[in-house]
Amino acid sequence: NITSLTIQSTLHTPGTLSVTTSEIGKLDGLETFVADLFNGIFVDGIVAELPPTLITLNIGYTNITGTTLELPLGLTTCSIRDASIITGTAADLPNVTISLNIQGGNTISGNVADLPSSTVDCVITGSNTLFGDTADLPKPSNLLVISGDNTITGDVGNLSKALQVE
Repeated sequence: NITSLTIQSTLHTPGTLSVTTSEIGKLDGLETFVADLFNGIFVDGIVAELPPTLITLNIGYTNITGTTLELPLGLTTCSIRDASIITGTAADLPNVTISLNIQGGNTISGNVADLPSSTVDCVITGSNTLFGDTADLPKPSNLLVISGDNTITGDVGNLSKALQVE
Protein backbone atom coordinates (compact mmCIF):
# COMPACT_ATOMS: atom_id res chain seq x y z
CA ASN A 1 0.00 0.00 0.00
CA ILE A 2 1.06 3.56 -0.68
CA THR A 3 0.93 5.54 2.58
CA SER A 4 2.37 8.86 1.38
CA LEU A 5 1.81 10.68 -1.92
CA THR A 6 3.37 14.01 -2.84
CA ILE A 7 2.66 15.16 -6.37
CA GLN A 8 5.05 17.72 -7.79
CA SER A 9 5.67 19.37 -11.12
CA THR A 10 8.81 21.17 -12.20
CA LEU A 11 6.80 23.50 -14.46
CA HIS A 12 5.34 25.52 -11.56
CA THR A 13 2.42 26.60 -13.75
CA PRO A 14 -1.03 26.29 -12.15
CA GLY A 15 -2.96 23.41 -13.68
CA THR A 16 0.09 21.65 -15.15
CA LEU A 17 -1.21 18.39 -13.75
CA SER A 18 -4.72 17.56 -12.58
CA VAL A 19 -5.87 14.86 -10.16
CA THR A 20 -9.34 14.05 -8.84
CA THR A 21 -10.35 13.04 -5.33
CA SER A 22 -11.93 9.87 -6.76
CA GLU A 23 -8.48 8.83 -8.06
CA ILE A 24 -6.82 9.60 -4.73
CA GLY A 25 -9.63 7.77 -2.91
CA LYS A 26 -8.58 4.52 -4.59
CA LEU A 27 -5.33 4.49 -2.60
CA ASP A 28 -6.28 2.32 0.36
CA GLY A 29 -4.27 3.18 3.45
CA LEU A 30 -3.07 6.58 2.19
CA GLU A 31 -2.04 8.69 5.19
CA THR A 32 -0.37 11.70 3.56
CA PHE A 33 -1.47 13.57 0.43
CA VAL A 34 0.35 16.73 -0.64
CA ALA A 35 -0.31 18.55 -3.92
CA ASP A 36 0.50 22.21 -3.53
CA LEU A 37 -0.31 25.20 -5.73
CA PHE A 38 3.35 26.10 -6.08
CA ASN A 39 3.96 22.80 -7.84
CA GLY A 40 1.21 23.43 -10.42
CA ILE A 41 -1.03 20.55 -9.28
CA PHE A 42 -4.82 21.03 -9.53
CA VAL A 43 -7.04 18.88 -7.29
CA ASP A 44 -10.74 18.55 -8.20
CA GLY A 45 -13.54 16.63 -6.55
CA ILE A 46 -15.46 16.11 -3.35
CA VAL A 47 -14.27 15.67 0.22
CA ALA A 48 -16.21 12.43 0.75
CA GLU A 49 -14.03 10.70 -1.89
CA LEU A 50 -10.78 11.29 0.02
CA PRO A 51 -9.35 8.24 1.78
CA PRO A 52 -10.62 8.00 5.38
CA THR A 53 -7.09 7.02 6.48
CA LEU A 54 -5.61 10.47 5.73
CA ILE A 55 -3.61 12.03 8.55
CA THR A 56 -2.03 14.85 6.52
CA LEU A 57 -3.88 16.65 3.74
CA ASN A 58 -2.21 19.64 2.07
CA ILE A 59 -3.74 20.76 -1.23
CA GLY A 60 -3.39 24.28 -2.54
CA TYR A 61 -4.88 24.66 -6.03
CA THR A 62 -8.33 23.15 -5.67
CA ASN A 63 -11.92 22.90 -6.64
CA ILE A 64 -12.99 20.78 -3.67
CA THR A 65 -16.53 20.69 -2.33
CA GLY A 66 -18.02 18.92 0.65
CA THR A 67 -18.91 19.20 4.28
CA THR A 68 -16.96 19.36 7.51
CA LEU A 69 -18.58 16.05 8.47
CA GLU A 70 -17.01 14.34 5.41
CA LEU A 71 -13.41 15.27 6.26
CA PRO A 72 -11.32 12.27 7.35
CA LEU A 73 -11.59 11.98 11.15
CA GLY A 74 -7.91 11.16 11.75
CA LEU A 75 -6.48 14.34 10.22
CA THR A 76 -3.74 16.01 12.25
CA THR A 77 -2.96 18.49 9.49
CA CYS A 78 -5.67 19.74 7.14
CA SER A 79 -4.96 22.41 4.54
CA ILE A 80 -7.48 22.92 1.73
CA ARG A 81 -7.05 26.22 -0.09
CA ASP A 82 -8.06 28.13 -3.25
CA ALA A 83 -11.56 27.60 -4.70
CA SER A 84 -12.68 25.07 -2.11
CA ILE A 85 -16.24 25.17 -0.83
CA ILE A 86 -16.49 23.43 2.53
CA THR A 87 -19.80 23.78 4.35
CA GLY A 88 -20.92 22.64 7.77
CA THR A 89 -20.45 23.33 11.42
CA ALA A 90 -17.40 23.80 13.60
CA ALA A 91 -18.59 20.87 15.72
CA ASP A 92 -18.23 18.52 12.74
CA LEU A 93 -14.60 19.40 11.99
CA PRO A 94 -12.16 16.57 12.73
CA ASN A 95 -10.20 17.05 15.95
CA VAL A 96 -7.19 18.36 14.04
CA THR A 97 -4.25 18.51 16.44
CA ILE A 98 -1.69 20.53 14.51
CA SER A 99 -2.95 22.73 11.70
CA LEU A 100 -6.38 23.54 10.33
CA ASN A 101 -6.28 25.73 7.22
CA ILE A 102 -9.48 25.93 5.17
CA GLN A 103 -9.58 28.82 2.71
CA GLY A 104 -11.98 29.54 -0.15
CA GLY A 105 -15.72 30.05 -0.51
CA ASN A 106 -16.49 28.18 2.70
CA THR A 107 -19.51 28.53 4.94
CA ILE A 108 -18.57 27.11 8.31
CA SER A 109 -20.90 28.05 11.14
CA GLY A 110 -21.20 27.46 14.84
CA ASN A 111 -19.67 28.29 18.17
CA VAL A 112 -15.89 28.82 18.39
CA ALA A 113 -16.04 26.54 21.45
CA ASP A 114 -16.69 23.70 18.97
CA LEU A 115 -13.49 24.29 16.99
CA PRO A 116 -10.97 21.47 17.54
CA SER A 117 -9.57 22.24 20.99
CA SER A 118 -6.04 21.01 20.30
CA THR A 119 -5.45 22.97 17.09
CA VAL A 120 -2.22 24.99 17.20
CA ASP A 121 -2.67 26.87 13.89
CA CYS A 122 -6.21 27.73 12.77
CA VAL A 123 -7.06 29.55 9.52
CA ILE A 124 -10.69 29.56 8.37
CA THR A 125 -11.62 32.05 5.65
CA GLY A 126 -14.75 32.44 3.56
CA SER A 127 -18.35 33.35 4.32
CA ASN A 128 -18.26 31.85 7.78
CA THR A 129 -20.63 32.64 10.62
CA LEU A 130 -18.79 31.68 13.77
CA PHE A 131 -19.75 33.11 17.13
CA GLY A 132 -18.66 32.86 20.73
CA ASP A 133 -16.28 34.17 23.33
CA THR A 134 -12.51 34.56 23.07
CA ALA A 135 -12.23 32.37 26.18
CA ASP A 136 -13.56 29.47 24.08
CA LEU A 137 -11.03 29.74 21.24
CA PRO A 138 -8.62 26.79 20.87
CA LYS A 139 -5.59 26.86 23.17
CA PRO A 140 -2.66 26.75 22.86
CA SER A 141 -2.87 28.63 19.57
CA ASN A 142 0.05 30.09 17.64
CA LEU A 143 -1.94 31.44 14.68
CA LEU A 144 -5.61 32.32 14.47
CA VAL A 145 -7.24 33.71 11.32
CA ILE A 146 -11.04 33.60 11.08
CA SER A 147 -12.75 35.73 8.46
CA GLY A 148 -16.36 36.05 7.43
CA ASP A 149 -19.47 37.36 9.15
CA ASN A 150 -18.39 36.27 12.61
CA THR A 151 -19.35 37.55 16.05
CA ILE A 152 -16.56 36.73 18.47
CA THR A 153 -16.53 38.77 21.66
CA GLY A 154 -14.65 38.72 24.92
CA ASP A 155 -11.55 39.85 26.67
CA VAL A 156 -8.35 39.77 24.60
CA GLY A 157 -6.67 38.69 27.83
CA ASN A 158 -8.27 35.29 27.17
CA LEU A 159 -6.07 34.81 24.10
CA SER A 160 -2.80 32.88 24.25
CA LYS A 161 0.24 35.11 24.77
CA ALA A 162 1.92 33.40 21.79
CA LEU A 163 -1.07 33.96 19.49
CA GLN A 164 -0.53 35.74 16.18
CA VAL A 165 -3.89 37.16 15.03
CA GLU A 166 -4.24 38.22 11.39
